Amino acid sequence: MAARTALILCVDDYENIVIGWKMLLEQEGYEVITATDWAKALQLFASHEVDEVILDYQMPEMSGDSIALRMKELKPDVPILLLSGDRSLAVDTMTSIDDFLFKNDSVTDFLTTVGALLNRSRATLAKPTQTAEKASKRTHSAEPARAV
Repeated sequence: MAARTALILCVDDYENIVIGWKMLLEQEGYEVITATDWAKALQLFASHEVDEVILDYQMPEMSGDSIALRMKELKPDVPILLLSGDRSLAVDTMTSIDDFLFKNDSVTDFLTTVGALLNRSRATLAKPTQTAEKASKRTHSAEPARAV
């Protein structure tokens, strides 16, 4: 069975920027949906099986880290890449994002980071949780099962 193509949600209040991200990412084989405001971004995020979000920090009415926080409340395992042109941004205080790039970083850095986040996310989802591992060990232990 072939793996599903990753679906990436790109969010920026400038339509030409999301169109550029969409074109670049589609050339790399990703499926892309876009939004230019926080409300549509949250609606698309909730209604689609999104594998990653690329999100601008400087958005009208709500900052990118606030949007990311809302997204993480809905689907905590979806990685979020935050982009900004603001070099003074205190990124280390933002707990709802998974990675950060400046908008003027290279296309190579951008594509590498997008791919790395997807790979990390897929690897995490493929691993059984500690609770599941413990339950599995109990089930396969040498101790006979008790009748209920």
